[in-house]
Amino acid sequence: MALDDTNRLVNRVRLGRTKAVGIFSLIAAAPPILEAETASIETGLVSDVKPLLEEYCFACHSDEKTKGDVNLRRLLDGESIAEHFKTWELVIDMLEFEDMPPEEEPQPTADQRAQIIDSLGAIIEKTVHLNAGDPGPVTLRRLTSAEYAYTIKDLTGLDLSLEKSFVGEAVGGEGFSNVGEVQFVQDAILERYLEAAKTVASHAIVGSGPLGFYQDPGKTGQEISAINRIKRLYRQHGFRTGAGEGA
Repeated sequence: MALDDTNRLVNRVRLGRTKAVGIFSLIAAAPPILEAETASIETGLVSDVKPLLEEYCFACHSDEKTKGDVNLRRLLDGESIAEHFKTWELVIDMLEFEDMPPEEEPQPTADQRAQIIDSLGAIIEKTVHLNAGDPGPVTLRRLTSAEYAYTIKDLTGLDLSLEKSFVGEAVGGEGFSNVGEVQFVQDAILERYLEAAKTVASHAIVGSGPLGFYQDPGKTGQEISAINRIKRLYRQHGFRTGAGEGA
């Protein structure tokens, strides 16, 4: 390799490493940036709306009294906005429909009410953009009996009707059986999965060519090996195989 070609190759490798380091630095810096922006949003929430909420809402929604299990003082004093997103949406709805504060309590002016609603709305919108693409906590789930049976059918080509051997699936409030929150892995269920796996394994032929699955694989792989030896004898001596002779 010529000297110029060598230098170009070295420079290309260095450039690639530089790009990789730069990308890694951006990825590594993402969490602190996100945390800083979130902190800025929450600081804005406190400075913009806390005085008004303290004047008109804390009498019923603070440490001393917590109506509806809503403690606005605690939410403003450090709890994450994203963790209590629905609560802040409820606060906005109550203010927009003038359901809160109650009629017998001091009321904010129209401008003050609009300021609280606009500030909370802007902060929630920023929080949504910052957390875009993050589904939040996701419960791990297992395959349902139907999903398991379909998966085995796709992998082996056999319809073994395995779903019939499983217990009935629990159904969540949405009407689906594949919701992680209602899927339980009890001893009996795990045993059924293990038995189903043994059933699948019993249909496999191992040790005689590629792995294959058959409805009636025979008792052992020796039967298949014997058939293969017979077929080799036919090919070796030039015999024509007849029907039913392992052709």
